[in-house]
Amino acid sequence: MSTVEKSTEAVVTASTKSNLFNKKLIIAGITSLSLGGILCYYLTPYLKRRRIKNYIEHHNLNSNCYEYLDIFQSQAISPLVRSVLKHILVADNFLNPDELYLPEFKEQTNQLIQQISESYTGGKFLLLEGCKGNGKGYALRAWAKKEKRVCVYLGLKQSFRRAANHTTIPSNDISSSIDPHATSAPKSEEKPHYLDETTSATALDSISLTSLQEVQESLFSDIPERNLFIFGLLEAFGFFSIDTFSNPQQKPTRNTIINSINEHKQFLHPRLLSEAFKEIETVLQYICLRSNTGPVLFILDDIQLLFNEQELVSQYDSALTILQWILKCQKNGLMDVVFCSSERSVITSIKKLKGFEKFLTTKVVEDVETSKIEKYLLRDVNKLLNDKCKFTKDSARDFAYYFSSNFEEIENYCKSKLPVKKYIELRRKDYKDLVQQFFEETPGFELYPAFVDPYSTPPKDILKDLILELMMNCILSLDNVLPARNGDSKKWAFVQNMINHKLLRWVPMKKRPIQHIPASSYTFIPSMDTSLLGGANDENSTNYWQTLSSNNWKDDVVVQSEQYPLDLDLTFYNPFIREILEQWFNQEL
Repeated sequence: MSTVEKSTEAVVTASTKSNLFNKKLIIAGITSLSLGGILCYYLTPYLKRRRIKNYIEHHNLNSNCYEYLDIFQSQAISPLVRSVLKHILVADNFLNPDELYLPEFKEQTNQLIQQISESYTGGKFLLLEGCKGNGKGYALRAWAKKEKRVCVYLGLKQSFRRAANHTTIPSNDISSSIDPHATSAPKSEEKPHYLDETTSATALDSISLTSLQEVQESLFSDIPERNLFIFGLLEAFGFFSIDTFSNPQQKPTRNTIINSINEHKQFLHPRLLSEAFKEIETVLQYICLRSNTGPVLFILDDIQLLFNEQELVSQYDSALTILQWILKCQKNGLMDVVFCSSERSVITSIKKLKGFEKFLTTKVVEDVETSKIEKYLLRDVNKLLNDKCKFTKDSARDFAYYFSSNFEEIENYCKSKLPVKKYIELRRKDYKDLVQQFFEETPGFELYPAFVDPYSTPPKDILKDLILELMMNCILSLDNVLPARNGDSKKWAFVQNMINHKLLRWVPMKKRPIQHIPASSYTFIPSMDTSLLGGANDENSTNYWQTLSSNNWKDDVVVQSEQYPLDLDLTFYNPFIREILEQWFNQEL
């Protein structure tokens, strides 16, 4: 073999080995890339979930916040918006049955939930009324939880009392002669001043969460009575919550949290309320766009505290402005609103507010059958009572007859440790005092009336007619009451006065067609300030009505037929009132 052949063979051999080596490298590279891609494909979601989980745990979020993590992490979002958004999504506005004093009455709750579901209409307000203390507020929150709604709950009675214990909350509640807890007031202990000037930031950071809550309460212990409604609204939306999310990158110190709460106190001023509304609307828009269950459900409980008879009370700043803002959010689809009234009816009062009469659905809920209430008292409530106070079949029947499913009365009875008959007699005396108060405050019931109009029906005769109809029909129909039908406006005013004094209450109309007032009836024009965000005169705004001729039609005219609950009837407030007024009727005869 010549030298050339040998060289050629060596070159070919070397080239073959080199190509084989390159193929191995290519195969190894492709294999490595494939394995890396597969690992990334499976590990990336895991690492992302792990990172999200750590982020949520770090900032005390929950599963409701998954869809909003980009908002929480964005530096372009204001700290206040992040704080309000977190509060709405994380706050637990649902009552736990274990936290109730009484055992849960599931039959009553389920019936109320069913009535709420049947009455609720998207895009309209729902005004829920019924007997006092029958669990409407609890049922509303249970219904919201069942529907998986993002819920904001504002109970005015609890909010007002928690905000200012020294303030007398306006209420028409029946003053009870029963004091189940006649204990002496606890001695006030001086609390440490954590915000003293000598307190350093390091010492403040070492305060526990419980101490921080005490500091928060002390910051709002001196809220004026006029600001209570504003405070309750902003607190419900998380303006004053102990939030650790003002900075998405780190947890702030307790000192910065308290400073943030102090800064938010400026929104309590009525003139800065519009700025607070803008921040809340921003949050509501985020939730409305991303929530799978619809916009935020806003529940305003104990709304009767905002009304004095037929008018808004003047002691709370911006009450009309807040209600008009709620109406605006409802119209724009940012919130679904449910009003709940206890103690007395506000149906006609709310229907008078401009804009509400067209977007308001009313529902008067009914309790379960008396037999189920008796079983609840014997089966569940007896477990809380000693042997002397336990219900028997007869006493349970009497209690259910007079109080129905009034949980407040049941709880008061359990705490009073009185026999059933004694408790019923004491409550009867309380309602006698209520009727006597009605007679004293209603003109025309004096022994010698100062002025008698010979052309109008005396109040006593009006009351006799109403009682007689109720005795004969068990209900009082509006057919014989409304001024457009009988021509006597004083009779309707007298009926409204009885409703305000809790002598009458609304009940659903049964087996009677819904009737409507002719279009030629009275019309009303409100002279109130209807600005959505309030104005300079909002603090002392008035709410009165001018009766006009039906020929003066305008765009903002409210037809009176829409102000009457034409699908409802009236009946006695409870059996106590029925017995007392029937006794008075027989004596007058």
